[in-house]
Amino acid sequence: MPTVTRLVLPVVGGDPTLRPVGPGDEALLLAIYASTRAAELDLVEWPPGERERFERAQHLAQQRDYAARFPGARHDVVEVGGRAVGRIFVHTDADRVLIVDVSLLPSARGLGIGGGVLREVISRADGAGLPVRLQVEPTNRARRLYVRLGFEVVGRVSTHLQMEHPPRDGAGR
Repeated sequence: MPTVTRLVLPVVGGDPTLRPVGPGDEALLLAIYASTRAAELDLVEWPPGERERFERAQHLAQQRDYAARFPGARHDVVEVGGRAVGRIFVHTDADRVLIVDVSLLPSARGLGIGGGVLREVISRADGAGLPVRLQVEPTNRARRLYVRLGFEVVGRVSTHLQMEHPPRDGAGR
């Protein structure tokens, strides 16, 4: 049976949980992916059905890329009250915990769910004495959350900022 991680957060509908992505999650994962590209893709006038084909192809390409670059990474669905609301893809190696991707459906954003999930990742990394890294576009609203959680900009790769949360010791940092 897959491991389910319970997160303690004040969220209406119950505590968020993480569970491994399964074969029945493909439509959910596609919907989450499409929601992250909606503003950008809304700028294009698409022939009937073409946007959906494009989203599906891009989602599949992303999935394949992540699997190839981060073998053994955890890919979990975020649920609240038994309802799937997001996903997180995390790769851990000897030097760091890398949040490859974290995405919530629009209806789940701004409710504390993402922060709670990230605090859990940070807590586990602290326990292993590892920093947590992620990349974010400078204009992404989630950047404010990352800063509140203690992430700092440590570099830039192409169009993304690299951010890191250093491991905390028993003294809190």
